Amino acid sequence: MSARVFLILVEAVGLGLSVTLALLSRSCRKRPLSAEVDDVYDSRRWSKFCSYAQQTTRAGLAHRMARLGILAALLWLIPYADVGRLAGHNPYVVSIVTLLIFSVANTCESYRYGRHLTLGIRQRFGLNRLTPRSFMGSYASQRALSFAGLLAIVVLTTFAGEHLRSWTRGYSIRFGQALLASAALFVAVGAVLMLLQLVNYLMLRVEYHFEPLPDGDLRRRIEAMIRASGRKVSQVYVYDESTRSTTKNAFLLRVLWHREIGIADNFLQGNSERQLLAVLSHEIGHLKHRAGWHELASVAFVGCAVVALAWLVTHPQPLWALSAWTRSSFGIVTNNYFLLLMVLGGMAYLPSLVVEAATNAASRRREMEADLEVVRYGYGEDLIVTLKRIAADQLACVSPHPVVEFWRYDHPSLLNRIRNIRAAETRLAQELVRGMDFDWGDERAATASSGMGVGQCSGLDDLRKPKG
Repeated sequence: MSARVFLILVEAVGLGLSVTLALLSRSCRKRPLSAEVDDVYDSRRWSKFCSYAQQTTRAGLAHRMARLGILAALLWLIPYADVGRLAGHNPYVVSIVTLLIFSVANTCESYRYGRHLTLGIRQRFGLNRLTPRSFMGSYASQRALSFAGLLAIVVLTTFAGEHLRSWTRGYSIRFGQALLASAALFVAVGAVLMLLQLVNYLMLRVEYHFEPLPDGDLRRRIEAMIRASGRKVSQVYVYDESTRSTTKNAFLLRVLWHREIGIADNFLQGNSERQLLAVLSHEIGHLKHRAGWHELASVAFVGCAVVALAWLVTHPQPLWALSAWTRSSFGIVTNNYFLLLMVLGGMAYLPSLVVEAATNAASRRREMEADLEVVRYGYGEDLIVTLKRIAADQLACVSPHPVVEFWRYDHPSLLNRIRNIRAAETRLAQELVRGMDFDWGDERAATASSGMGVGQCSGLDDLRKPKG
């Protein structure tokens, strides 16, 4: 089998997975909602949600099929041997030209899909505030950042590939030396990723207008919760989400050691203070997060990757075979490192699905842990009311199929969040009745310093009454 056929099969597997998940989602929408979430939608709004889900699913599948067609055309119609000759068999030029061809083709299709989704479907359902001009600006900046990252990866890979033989003295270096070199390479890649994260943060600050949350009772309460977390947050901002969409959101933004809390202006205006504090106490819960098994697993995964790369450097026969297979499949004599990266990406596709599922599971667990902080502050029911309202406003799926949630969701579904919150409320009430209180020490000190009693902050007055 040639590398061209292999890449088509990988993309076809991705399309098949998308179709399978879409069918599971459609079957799930035909079932009655669980009691915990059956009040989110009335019959009219539920019909609107089903129509929105159907249209977005069709658009997404059409996009995947278009990607498959574009990939097939690019793999078979481009004369890669002629591209190599015109480039003077320079591996840098060949790889960058190939990257440009693929990027232009995929950018055109992604723009068509994004415009149809945002200015077409979301506009019809009242979920978009972007104008065609602002959409174009946002899309262009995102694609430019993505292309810059890909270009950096291709150039670095080409540089490493062309110099690997001389660096390793004909692949004769020892494993320990290769291990140090591999670790240094991963550090360099990490530095590039952090740089891209910083650029993304700066672009976010350009796209949105951020203003510090005005002084007042709400800000004092938020600052009290931040102090209780034992972490530092540089600022609490309000940003102009209402100019771009109807999304109501609040988030904790981390860039290296820098932390900020952002609150959407429409969220600030359309909810009560308790509902705001419920969502923000969830973000405070992320501040208090401690490293768990998923972080340790991530470190172990990177360590295994470093060891695997070092082994390949000292045993390069698989790399030679892969390079020869790629050149033979495309009829080229010069290494095209972009095509080589595509083949490697195809080989990593199935393992990446496992990593994606594990990463999403870890993310959902962190969200559940952050919801426990909401319960400790006594805002559990306020958060439930807020999440239900946001789900109804955004036409969100409140009870996805378990397989779809496992594979695609990095946040728990609304149904599972409600169950988690109410189970935590029950456990807390039982502990309080038995006199085995949760650890409220930090919260008591913080809320006392802000002039806010523990009963006000945590809603514990009624729970404590049976103790006399």
